[in-house]
Amino acid sequence: MRLQLAALPSYLRRETTLIALAWSSIALIAAFQGLVLAQLHDRELAASLLKRVSIVPLWALATPLVFRSVRRFPAFHTRPFAIDPLLLALHVGLGSLFIAFANFAIQLPPQINDSSASIVQSALKDIAENYPAALVVYFVIVALGHFRARSPGEGQPDCLTIRQWNRVHFVRFDDIDWIEAEDNYVVVRACGRAYKGRDRISDVEAKLDPKRFVRIHRSTIVHAAKIREVQPLTHRDHAVIMRDGTVLRASRARRRALSDALSVQL
Repeated sequence: MRLQLAALPSYLRRETTLIALAWSSIALIAAFQGLVLAQLHDRELAASLLKRVSIVPLWALATPLVFRSVRRFPAFHTRPFAIDPLLLALHVGLGSLFIAFANFAIQLPPQINDSSASIVQSALKDIAENYPAALVVYFVIVALGHFRARSPGEGQPDCLTIRQWNRVHFVRFDDIDWIEAEDNYVVVRACGRAYKGRDRISDVEAKLDPKRFVRIHRSTIVHAAKIREVQPLTHRDHAVIMRDGTVLRASRARRRALSDALSVQL
């Protein structure tokens, strides 16, 4: 485990350590609360709290996976602020599945000799009692993952990594002109060259500084400082003309984000 952590980038090691410390602290607080209640003779509630402690490792293991799902399926957009209802429903579904799985998982060790019906009944009771609070906790983790995805981590290199077949290209953020999606690939245009890699444009967007890069279309991200001119088109779309003369299309759904990036009213 020590060797695996050492192989991670420094910001990921810090993140892993913070996740472990946060959930360990929560487990200790819950255990202490259970012991105090046991001393006060409220043994049923104390047993329930101590049982809740057993779910903490599952939450700790799930947290990095939730962060990853947020990067791949961002339900919230800050520029402009918008919520994708389909992706939001996806996260609700994922959270509900995890809560159900976790509650069934903690029933098995103490009730291994009980009947399946008894285990299912106990798990369903716990889910009914704890689902709202657990879903709130889940979405707190989603919000933290979204904030993390939108904020480039300290210690990350000032470049975008593009895997092109058996080559790995490191493209400086300052050199990037624009990025476009092609099926399951992205093409990064920088300094007159094109770098094609197998990635999702939403994943690439999460690695970019939102103060410098703006998504003008579902398949296009541009470096705001490389825009030379913006012209109106029909249907409230806009033509974005880059410094090298390339014309890109900005959809009306992204007009507000483009306005904010350029600090002008379009």
